[in-house]
Amino acid sequence: MKNRNIILAIFTSLSFGAFAQQLPLYSQYTSLPYLYNPSMVGVSGDVNASLLHRTQWKGIPGAPVTSVFTCEGAIQEKNMGLGLTVLNDNTDISQRVGAYGLYSYHLKINEDQKVLFGLSFGVMNQRIDFSRAIVKDANDPFMTYKTAQRKTYLDATLGATYMWKTLEVGICVPQLIGSKVNYLGTNSSSYYYQSRHYMMSLKYTFDVDKEKGMTVYPLVMLRYAKGAPFQFDVNGVFDWKKRGWAGLCYKHGYAVGVNIGFRVNNSLRAGYAFDYSINSVKNFIGGAHEFFLGYTFGSKNGKSDLTSTGNYDSLINEVTAKNTKQQEEIDKLNEELKKLKEHRDSVRTFIANNPDVKKANVTDFKTEGGSSIKKGMYVVVGAYKSLDNATKDKDFNKEFYKEADLIFNPARGLHYVYVLTSTDIEAANDVLQVIKKKYPDAWIYLLE
Repeated sequence: MKNRNIILAIFTSLSFGAFAQQLPLYSQYTSLPYLYNPSMVGVSGDVNASLLHRTQWKGIPGAPVTSVFTCEGAIQEKNMGLGLTVLNDNTDISQRVGAYGLYSYHLKINEDQKVLFGLSFGVMNQRIDFSRAIVKDANDPFMTYKTAQRKTYLDATLGATYMWKTLEVGICVPQLIGSKVNYLGTNSSSYYYQSRHYMMSLKYTFDVDKEKGMTVYPLVMLRYAKGAPFQFDVNGVFDWKKRGWAGLCYKHGYAVGVNIGFRVNNSLRAGYAFDYSINSVKNFIGGAHEFFLGYTFGSKNGKSDLTSTGNYDSLINEVTAKNTKQQEEIDKLNEELKKLKEHRDSVRTFIANNPDVKKANVTDFKTEGGSSIKKGMYVVVGAYKSLDNATKDKDFNKEFYKEADLIFNPARGLHYVYVLTSTDIEAANDVLQVIKKKYPDAWIYLLE
């Protein structure tokens, strides 16, 4: 009897100190914020699957054991998030199994601000094994049943989150419907009432090393339900995007905790959390252990990992910087194109107004060996019917101009002596002005 009284006292104490235990307790909601607030579904931008298992108060029989599976992701083009949660929660004679669909909508206000709205809606099946109940009054109406009874009811959570740069303020209302579950029949006024809860979170992310993806953030969680004392958690987390995270937590009137996690290959994540009880019954209940395993589908080198607003803003800043650099390069190219156009126009004007420039078709000319010649501007000093005379003039000019050579026009039967070939009209004209002192009739042949 003494042991039963101790257990009764422990559960009485914990029912208030652990938020009436209607809602599962989690320690790693810092990594999985949508466990409480559905508006955070899809925030990471990836598709994530997670499995979490928690055992607590191992020092007493019937202690809570919670297992939950989640899968969630974003539909980027529609600013939406979708998810699924499957829950199995056992506490003493009560077992709850539920499945929920999660939806969120992300409303962008401007580059720095957005508001997220979320709803989870599902079905919960609750089983109470009355045969295991230890009661003071055996005639209690609830003891009508000597076997386990099951009831199914609807459940929902409404949530919203405001984000401004690296600040996040979230509110949510779990057990929104407040279902009344009647185990004694339609004529009974006795219910198992799903109390509506009110929760609020506040988080601010600081950059430690932006290039390495290192951040630190405090996160405060507030909880309230009618008939239960006000509670709060204070978390401090260091997050290294490429490696993992580590955090400390204080749960008001209940426990202090530590959690640590690792990231492998930018896809696999594993975490562990331990809560050490600090309340008046700490010597009886022991601590709590929580294990977490997660996998991200399709993440490429972690570049799409946006699990925090700080990382999201960092990516936005990186993209903005790249766009700015690209725009600068585009402006530079446009300026060069403008200069080229101006140069081209000036060349056309020069050619049109300069009688020393003559145009011809490049296919009308050959080398003396019969090969084709390249397009360009040829500074010509003379044209000869006689190849010998042309060769003598070429050899004479070669002493002053290394490029001096001959081209031949078969149709006209003329051998042309040139001293320079170039694609630069200014360079060709400079040589022309010099050569004209010796060959006044020299000209530029523009072969196109």
